[in-house]
Amino acid sequence: MYEVFDGLLNTPTWQTRDTSDEERFYSALNKIVWADDFEPDDLRQYMRGKAKVPDSDEESDTAEAIDRYTQDAWAVVDFIRYSKISKS
Repeated sequence: MYEVFDGLLNTPTWQTRDTSDEERFYSALNKIVWADDFEPDDLRQYMRGKAKVPDSDEESDTAEAIDRYTQDAWAVVDFIRYSKISKS
């Protein structure tokens, strides 16, 4: 399921969170955020694996970018849950 983010992760600038990178992120997120088994923390692990970020790395630019994307995913999941929004 998380392969939908490969297009983003294969873009050289994805860690910069440029506007076009964020658009790629949210476009990919929209494809899977509605799945019952979507889990932002699993997305985090997937992204870290694809970017070859060691578990011990919490401070590199890449690790921090992944953490911010994960926080964004949690914000969307929480918004959907607490607003009782469903995909039409």
